[in-house]
Amino acid sequence: RTRLIVGIRHPVLWYQSFYNMQAGNNHKLPAADSTDFTVGCNKGNCGKGYCQMAKLFCLNRARFHLGLAELGKTPLDEAERELIPPELKVSDGNMIRNKIFLYDMEQLGDMNTTRRERLWSDLGDFIGYPDTIPHDKYKSSHGRGGPRAERARI
Repeated sequence: RTRLIVGIRHPVLWYQSFYNMQAGNNHKLPAADSTDFTVGCNKGNCGKGYCQMAKLFCLNRARFHLGLAELGKTPLDEAERELIPPELKVSDGNMIRNKIFLYDMEQLGDMNTTRRERLWSDLGDFIGYPDTIPHDKYKSSHGRGGPRAERARI
């Protein structure tokens, strides 16, 4: 079976980064302190990760927890199940038998060397890598340049 590696980011930090990426790519955006783009669309039943109204800043883009819930790796009580849209297929048992390595993006830049090295060691064990995965090279992307629009800071 294929092993899955899933990296997630806090939805608010992801949303901020998404806004800043669009600003860095010179898209015309609402002001960073505007609430125009922080409300969901009128449909109310947008899927996970997309908006049925095709709004660039629909909050549904940051509903990562729904995709994780569909994997069926975490037991949900009745109160939690009521918070999940009915169109998602969430069962009581594991929906997939594949092993999943889940990490938070913040772990990649953890200043605590012990924790950061543990992440890479655990990931290596997960994929069957015989040694510690090399991770000393970092490459960042900061948009395409050009005039910078106002940045969101949350």
